[in-house]
Amino acid sequence: MDNDFEKIMQMMELFNLFKTEEPTQNKSENLNHESKDFFDSQIHSPSIMTIKAAIPFLDYHQQRNIGIMIKVIEIQKLIEIYSSQMVTQNKRNGEWRREMLQSIRPHIDENKRYMLDVLIKYMDIKAIMQAGGLVR
Repeated sequence: MDNDFEKIMQMMELFNLFKTEEPTQNKSENLNHESKDFFDSQIHSPSIMTIKAAIPFLDYHQQRNIGIMIKVIEIQKLIEIYSSQMVTQNKRNGEWRREMLQSIRPHIDENKRYMLDVLIKYMDIKAIMQAGGLVR
């Protein structure tokens, strides 16, 4: 029983070390950054990503415990980002819709991707026609 407690304490010390490690990118950047993985890069440090990659190779109980600890750390980092005013509001220029659609494109299946491409092209054509004064 004492051995289990010692393992848990060692694991918590290890996770406290990972929790304080800096993310892979500068936190002060806008979360509306063009990179599709920008948000995740604010939450995950290289050490956390390494541990997450190793989880499938651990015993079931270790997977569960480490997975829960990683999620707790991720939630704490997310709270830190939003509570420290590091997130700026999305500028509602004419491009935000198009940028949002392009950012979700890699995460949808082929049929939906085709429809998304059609919608993006429609938005491009509409913008050109508006610039030419042909449409309001």
